[in-house]
Amino acid sequence: MDTLRELAELWNLGLLVAVFGILGWFVYSVFLRKFIRARRIANLRFKRMARERTEERLNH
Repeated sequence: MDTLRELAELWNLGLLVAVFGILGWFVYSVFLRKFIRARRIANLRFKRMARERTEERLNH
């Protein structure tokens, strides 16, 4: 009976780890990727604007 109880506890622990893993993947895939992408796009725009401003100064 103790072996069955230990097996059930191990199964519950495995399920708990799986649930937290899936929850973490969901949060990453839905929320964090959007923020990371938006930040990358903003950085690219800033670099392009800075490069264009430098080119304008050199041309005039």
